[in-house]
Amino acid sequence: MPLLEVVNCTKQFGGLTAVNGFTLRMELGELVGLIGPNGAGKTTAFNLLTGVYSPTSGSIRFEGRSIAGHRPSAIAAAGISRTFQNIRLFDQMTVLDNVRTASHLHFKPSLVDAMLQTQGLKKAEAKVNAEAHALLERFGVDRYASELACNLPYGEQRRLEIARALATKPKLLLLDEPAAGMNTLEKVALMEQIRTLQRDFDLTILLIEHDMRLVMSICRRILVLDQGDTIAEGAPQDIQRDPAVIEAYLGEPEEAA
Repeated sequence: MPLLEVVNCTKQFGGLTAVNGFTLRMELGELVGLIGPNGAGKTTAFNLLTGVYSPTSGSIRFEGRSIAGHRPSAIAAAGISRTFQNIRLFDQMTVLDNVRTASHLHFKPSLVDAMLQTQGLKKAEAKVNAEAHALLERFGVDRYASELACNLPYGEQRRLEIARALATKPKLLLLDEPAAGMNTLEKVALMEQIRTLQRDFDLTILLIEHDMRLVMSICRRILVLDQGDTIAEGAPQDIQRDPAVIEAYLGEPEEAA
C-alpha cells in the first residue's frame, strides 16, 4: 500500500481548471519534487492534499483511507503537514509558542487535568516544551525562542515554519518553496537539512521548489506541471532532457544556446 495515492484529481474554479487529472503515488520514505512555471497548479495540488480545497473529481488516499474533502485539521492529525509559499507564522506569538501550538495537535488534556493542574498535565507540558526547544535548536533558532515570530530575519522565519510543521509529527511533509528568498549559502544548508530531516524523522517529503539545483540534487523523482496538466514524471536526469519540460519550464541549456 502506498503512503499517498492521488488518482485523476481535478480542481475547477468556475470555468478555470487549475489542476487537471493530477495523479501521484508516493511510497514511504520517498522525496519527490513538484516543479513547473508560475500558475502551473503546484500550490493548488498542495491545497487539495491538505484539505484547503476539495477536488472537483478524483480521489486522494492516505495510508489507504480517503481524505478528499476532509478538514485541514483532520488531515494534519492523520499525519500530513505543510509549509507555505508565503510564510504563515503566528506573527504576534513567540517563536517558542509557534512550535508549541503545533505540538498541541497531539496533546489534548482533559478538562479535569486542565482545571486541577495535575502532575500528569505538568509532565505533558514539560515534554511539549522540551520537544519544541529541541526543534528550534535543530534549526538554529532557539536563541530567538522568546522573540515574536515577526521579528525574525526572513531566512529564520522559513526555518521556523519547517520546525512548526515537524512539531505535528507528520508522516508526509509538504514543503512549498522552502528556499524562496534564501541566499546561496542558506540554500546549501537547507538542502543538507532536508536530507537529514528525512532520515532522522523517517519522513516522506513532497517538495515544490524553483531552484533547480536544489531539486535535482535531493529528489529521486520529479513531476512537472504546466497549466494544470502533468507533462512529465521521472528521474532528475530524464526530466532535464525532456523536450516538453525544456519548452515549458527549464529552457535550453546554456551550452546549447
